[in-house]
Amino acid sequence: MKIRCISVVALILAAGCSVTRPPEAFPDLLSDNAKPGPDNCTLRETDHCFVSSVDDHYITQYDINPTAPATYRQLVLPPGSHTIAVFYRQQRNFETITAGPRFIILNAQPGHTYNLCANTNGADVPFADTLPTANWRPTLTDAETHTQVAIARTNDR
Repeated sequence: MKIRCISVVALILAAGCSVTRPPEAFPDLLSDNAKPGPDNCTLRETDHCFVSSVDDHYITQYDINPTAPATYRQLVLPPGSHTIAVFYRQQRNFETITAGPRFIILNAQPGHTYNLCANTNGADVPFADTLPTANWRPTLTDAETHTQVAIARTNDR
């Protein structure tokens, strides 16, 4: 009986874990077989932040699974300046909290990996159905140095 209970608890805990997919080339910007490496950069979705487009090239979004908080992607991009449209989506207690899009300009360096960070603040964030613009200003950090390299602009575009 103890083993069954432990198995059920482990299954419930695993169902609530985020999933990060292997790196994939961003459609329309790189060939399908492009890999992370010294010639490209990688953009990781994390912290309930998701990419909806890069340089006005849109990407298909995943459906929210109520038992798993997120399925994150690692998008391989060419180096250079990119305008990234980001939105916030969090599934909490069968309720979806959303915000966005917000736009970040990234000067992507070859061989670097960048993580999205929600950068939420304010007393209403834990209780809101949508995040007011002032309480959500996503950032990008360099995965190796952990330094912020870009932040969303305060205006819409």
